[in-house]
Amino acid sequence: LVLFNQESITARKKWAEVSLPDGARVTMTGFGYTREPTITIRFFPVQAHTLESLMNASYSTLDEQTAQLLRAIVAARLNIVIIGATNSGKSHLLKALIAEMPDEQRIVTIEQRCELFIGKLFPDKNVVEFEAPDDDRSHNGEQAFRLALRQSPERIILAEIRDQEANLYVRACTRGHMGSMTTVHVNTLEDVPDAIADMCMQDRRGMNPERLRRRIAHFVTQIGIEMRLIEGKRKIVRISELSELDGEINVHDLISYDYRSGRWVKKHSLSSTFRYQLQMLNPELYESLRRKGWILD
Repeated sequence: LVLFNQESITARKKWAEVSLPDGARVTMTGFGYTREPTITIRFFPVQAHTLESLMNASYSTLDEQTAQLLRAIVAARLNIVIIGATNSGKSHLLKALIAEMPDEQRIVTIEQRCELFIGKLFPDKNVVEFEAPDDDRSHNGEQAFRLALRQSPERIILAEIRDQEANLYVRACTRGHMGSMTTVHVNTLEDVPDAIADMCMQDRRGMNPERLRRRIAHFVTQIGIEMRLIEGKRKIVRISELSELDGEINVHDLISYDYRSGRWVKKHSLSSTFRYQLQMLNPELYESLRRKGWILD
């Protein structure tokens, strides 16, 4: 496996991460790094998840009301950040949201290891897929992002926002790449803008932290989605609009999962920004949501 991937595992480097031809990821450790040698294989089934499939009883990730709200978010081309622990369903949701995007829109995906397989899942979509490992300076995420911005992307899917790509992703979202998506490891949606701002500050550019935070809240984290593993099932537990006012991050919950009833509950109507973009880009869906009480006249 190591030789096939032109990798190495030696007495000096006692670990390796490689890939199988079907995209499965293999993590290996040797004596001296772990007590016993280990081989762990993580499989990524090439399965076209949709919002409809995630509503099935086998997944129970969301309900029809939540699906309609997510379709409106995609149609309004709001920028989305998804949070959640490992194995909470972030990748499945990313695929389902990409399925809702028009085929003619150019989508660029950037991953450390290719796991989404958007080209295979949706062969009719106009997609460019970057695989950008951190340990290759010539082909890492930062370089992939620079190239991606020159390939006329309409939506950018960054599998996970990290220090080296943070500034470029924020710049892309503030310069017209509407409807982009990423994931970030934080505990709550309230922490997302601060976490991304901290990543941006790592390169020590002369940025104003408060101004940066406001731009992130306004342009990058327009919609936050929280995923959790509940009783063995991956669920959306919160969908919110994020904004900044007088230095404070405001989280305006649109829908949340009620743990006692096991149902999703509508919390608030859509903001003026959400309403305006949806009415401009998809009038039919706007009217549908208005009839169901999401939009107040």
